[in-house]
Amino acid sequence: MRKPRVLAAVLLLLAGASKAHGRDWFVEPLGQDKEADGSGAKPFQSIEQGLAAAQPGDRVVLRSGEYRLAATLRFPRAGQRDKPITLAARKGEYVALLGSVRLTGWVRHQGKVWKTKAPSRQVKGLFEDGERLVHPRERGKREDPPVEAIQAPGRWTQQD
Repeated sequence: MRKPRVLAAVLLLLAGASKAHGRDWFVEPLGQDKEADGSGAKPFQSIEQGLAAAQPGDRVVLRSGEYRLAATLRFPRAGQRDKPITLAARKGEYVALLGSVRLTGWVRHQGKVWKTKAPSRQVKGLFEDGERLVHPRERGKREDPPVEAIQAPGRWTQQD
């Protein structure tokens, strides 16, 4: 009679151990924060929304894509020693957290020169297709390039 009780207790312990964390909150770049519930079927769009929903022991799972961060990413609440709040990419998917701004709306200025309206931020670096561009130099002094002097098109981003 004692063996079935021990076996049942061991199975209960193993079932509890198989889930080492709480709920998974899903985020993907094409999600919608307003109508989302954070499930796999209705993921959030912003990491901030996923972190706001997460409680100690939960995971915020990022699906494949680029996430542009306008500010420092902050966890609104702390986890616990044995129940951390985890931010992770979905297994096998590529996630990029970017602190840059994508420049869009390029128009031809003259010849091979293209231009676009720059965001109201100081340019600290320009990148084309993931590679940093060399700043033009005038009289040996390094200066930020004027956006209208950059040749395009390509995938341009600005780093703050």
